Amino acid sequence: MNNQQAILSFKFQIKHAWMVVGLFFAVTLAVTIPVFIADLIISKLSINSQPLESWITVLSNIVTYAFLFFLINQIFGKSTISKPLFGDKRIDWTVYILLLLATLSIAIILEPLNTLIVKLLPMPDWVEEIFSSAFTPSIATFIMVAIIAPLCEEILLRGVILRGLLNSSSPRKAIIWSAFLFALIHLNPWQGVFAFLIGLFLGWVYWKTRSIWTCIFIHFINNSLSFVGLVIAESKGLGVDATLEDITGEYFVSLFFVAAVLLIVSLGLLHKRYRLKKGIVP
Repeated sequence: MNNQQAILSFKFQIKHAWMVVGLFFAVTLAVTIPVFIADLIISKLSINSQPLESWITVLSNIVTYAFLFFLINQIFGKSTISKPLFGDKRIDWTVYILLLLATLSIAIILEPLNTLIVKLLPMPDWVEEIFSSAFTPSIATFIMVAIIAPLCEEILLRGVILRGLLNSSSPRKAIIWSAFLFALIHLNPWQGVFAFLIGLFLGWVYWKTRSIWTCIFIHFINNSLSFVGLVIAESKGLGVDATLEDITGEYFVSLFFVAAVLLIVSLGLLHKRYRLKKGIVP
């Protein structure tokens, strides 16, 4: 099959996207159970089990996505997840600069929404405890959050689902569905709402650039920013539900307006650069 043709030998539809997400949850559950048992055993045997548990979580994420991608290729065809999926990696460096500015700006502009969600729906203690134990400021956490998640989630959501839907649906419908499913796999409202909105941006960027590399870059910047925020919040004695406004204090308002200007400029330049891009998804 020509690389410029459809991702699959059949028409990839919404039901296939749901099937992929269902596989994600099934594989995640299958891997999580033995990992949970291993964590229980380690906690009983080791005085300081946190570092080891973090690396086990990293390994479980790698195993989960490796097995998931294997199943997807077996079900939908071996060319589903292959080199052509990543698209053009020869993206001009100026595009990455604009994406960096846009991503940082979106994270800042959406911060009041995150604050509102936390106020309207406070994170229960047991949920905060799970997040605190899972996301500690460590090398293992950085690898999981800033490397594995951007790479694997973009392959799954933009590379498989959005790429497939763009060949059978309108760009608007495909982008909205991929963003919704992206939010769904996070399984919580504190991340889900932001994931949906940033998912719309990721979908738009993929539609314009036809490159997974641009989406991985955005995801990396966003998650790295979250990790840095986690480190700063811990140093200030704040919880995992601390917002950027909590961290920056009185400077947030100025930061917000600067971000708004940068977002308008960066998105305008990106749209101008790619407005003539047409054709089927590679």
